[in-house]
Amino acid sequence: MFFANTDYFSPTYAVARDKFRAAASGAGADLHVYDYDRSPGIEEERLSIDVACLGSATSRHKLVVISGTHGAEGYAGSALQTAWLRLCASRRELDHIGVILVHALNPYGFSYGVRTNEDGIDLNRNFVDFSRGRPENRIYDEVHRFLNADIADADRCSHAEAGLSAARNRLGEDALFDAIARGQYAHPDGVFFGGTRRTWENHTLQRIVQAHLLPAEKVAVIDWHTGIGDYGEAFFLPFADAESDAYRQTTQWWEKDGLPAARPHGRSCPRYQGLVFDGIRKLLPHAEVAGGVIEWGTRGRESGELAIRQDLWLRRFGDRYPREAVVQVRADLLDSFVPTSYVWRNSVLSSGTGIVDKTVDGLIQW
Repeated sequence: MFFANTDYFSPTYAVARDKFRAAASGAGADLHVYDYDRSPGIEEERLSIDVACLGSATSRHKLVVISGTHGAEGYAGSALQTAWLRLCASRRELDHIGVILVHALNPYGFSYGVRTNEDGIDLNRNFVDFSRGRPENRIYDEVHRFLNADIADADRCSHAEAGLSAARNRLGEDALFDAIARGQYAHPDGVFFGGTRRTWENHTLQRIVQAHLLPAEKVAVIDWHTGIGDYGEAFFLPFADAESDAYRQTTQWWEKDGLPAARPHGRSCPRYQGLVFDGIRKLLPHAEVAGGVIEWGTRGRESGELAIRQDLWLRRFGDRYPREAVVQVRADLLDSFVPTSYVWRNSVLSSGTGIVDKTVDGLIQW
């Protein structure tokens, strides 16, 4: 299917929110608002997590679709939620399941065009049990100073790259990637920082789960992200236990060759900690929870790694440089997460709505 003008995408968080809410109302969904009251958005707009519920409220089979866990990546997830509401939400099959669409889990990051929340926390690493202490990540501790260097300074950038290259040669590509991407809890000024306590977004997701999912016995989760995989193509990261029925169900729904051996950018999958998926699963101990993250490939491996560090650079060093330089980095960062090309956007929309429909069909039969 071709989406003329890719109208489901939006230029700002505020426009994306309005489109989502209008599509939800048009589909007859019940709308719930969870206001973020710490600060307004970049345009002084109201920030919130919006939840649209449709289908059967009493069904024990539930589908949860999340956008904006990594703020700036939310443009793609929001577009997919809006497109699915407009095009597919009238399906009779929805009489048999409940659908919960969580729009902009990280509204601050969505509005400001960054991955993290207002405190620099990666929400997809925050769902750990902090009562047991913060997880250690000693390899990350060793390379932290290279990852958070001022990459706009040529000498410091060169020194950082040399340090990372030496660590890669010593540890191996997979081990270094695991240490960086797994999540760390000791360096607030670093990448993939999972925080030291549960965030507002974490607590709010708990409220959403308790309000709409507690009776569920079978739950499918799609958490939309961007940056991993081939350009405009879906990359699947299922997170249910590999030997579980939930995992087998996921591989059947998503029907992707090589799914069980997904290798982000050709490397071994990191031992991710504190995922949103883990948080939902822990909140529903009596349910089987299937699914995981679905990424949309953008610029490839090297550009993806640069985007993570650009995101950090904006938070740490942006106020030290001329405004025009910051504007350029911010624009490049956003294009790394959500390319402006209509080719990319049409590919995401046409494939993504089909993935949701296949998940709906599979969940009904589960």
